[in-house]
Amino acid sequence: MRLTLPQESEAFRAGGLRIESVVQVIELDAGADTLQEESDNLSLFSSSFSSCSSSLTTTNSRTMAVGYSTLDTYHAQTTIIIPCKNENLEVLEIVLSGIPRLCMIVLVSNSTRSPDTDRYAAELSVLHRFCALAGNRSAMAIHQKDAGAAAAFRAAGMPELVSGSDGRIANGKGEGMLLGIALTAVLCPDRRYVGFVDADNTGAGSVNEYCRAYAAGFATYPHEKNMMVRVNWGSKPKVVKDRLDFKCEGRSSRIINRWLNDVLGRVDETVDGGLMVTGNSGEHAMTMDMAMRLRLAGGYAVEPFHFVDLLERNMTNGGQYRGGGGGGGGGVGAFGLARVLQVRTRNPHIHRSTDDTHIRDMYMAGLGTIYHHLPTGPLPTSVNGNRNGNWGHDLRKEILNFIASETDHEQGQKIVPPKPRIYTPLERLDLVKLRAVLDEFEDTLY
Repeated sequence: MRLTLPQESEAFRAGGLRIESVVQVIELDAGADTLQEESDNLSLFSSSFSSCSSSLTTTNSRTMAVGYSTLDTYHAQTTIIIPCKNENLEVLEIVLSGIPRLCMIVLVSNSTRSPDTDRYAAELSVLHRFCALAGNRSAMAIHQKDAGAAAAFRAAGMPELVSGSDGRIANGKGEGMLLGIALTAVLCPDRRYVGFVDADNTGAGSVNEYCRAYAAGFATYPHEKNMMVRVNWGSKPKVVKDRLDFKCEGRSSRIINRWLNDVLGRVDETVDGGLMVTGNSGEHAMTMDMAMRLRLAGGYAVEPFHFVDLLERNMTNGGQYRGGGGGGGGGVGAFGLARVLQVRTRNPHIHRSTDDTHIRDMYMAGLGTIYHHLPTGPLPTSVNGNRNGNWGHDLRKEILNFIASETDHEQGQKIVPPKPRIYTPLERLDLVKLRAVLDEFEDTLY
């Protein structure tokens, strides 16, 4: 895979946090890492090899090529987590088929389980059949409401994840992602990276490109301990008046990106207003070091809160960024150096359509992460030394006005976005106890 290189002058910087400008996939297949490897692959075409091989693995001033063996090296150290809730089984099989062979698959399901309908059992059948047909692929699966999983997290020091009268792990996408990361940490300690792919993606080529983009992104900065790669879809086609409209953003993404860009612009006045394009991206990957240190938000707030948590814990500005949200994981310290790379892919992102209520739930959850975690008072200066006033208070008012306009209420009517559930960083979890309790429940893991 060949990527453009991020532009140094366009990055967002605040303390140890760096959000790079968007890079573009130039080639899905950029060849091999070494001339010998490419020579082996192209032995039938040896007459043309010498003329083309010199450019296969070069890094020039604008692009970087990541060859086959490098991609394989990163895939062999990566777990891909698929959060799933009552998705079409044929689509789930499509998603599985797109995940590179060397990646470990972890299916985290919160699908219906009842005497009449057991969607999870059907998903396990799909997973089992796929792994068998694909030559004994490695995979794990767990249900979010499994009693053993709940008992394990209570024993390991995260009782706040278990809520409600049923005594099981709370519903929510963020909770499922947290469960998947914890399983990776305790059962796959050799996996240094963890990525996520939504279960409703109908394009196997898109899934494969996302996983390759994760690997290529990490290869661009191979020594980064705390790094995240986030996918910016090349397009998200919709049928409009019997024609395909190749939009680049979904409705929820447009809203979340707008407000995150507003925050970034007030912190660093030199940053481009359109830098943030992945605020709501379900397709992203992290080093396990970062995944274990981040606080994760519950539900649909999980992806936007990544940026909020990094800002709260990474931005020093004549003192400390004073986020107003509090929440789980109190007393967490500064994050240190962290880098976020955004990669614009080529394949269209096609998934099942969702109704307006679902879209509103998503962007309201995202807005809640910003609204409830803005600074409670004025910061002395911006990153560039300018006075920035009580911008947290001002931005809250603007968010409320925006919500009022989006929901057909009068400007100024106070409709406050929901406060996100914030969980303790997983680095505080007792992994030994987690593993011990999971081992006691034979049917918890597939």
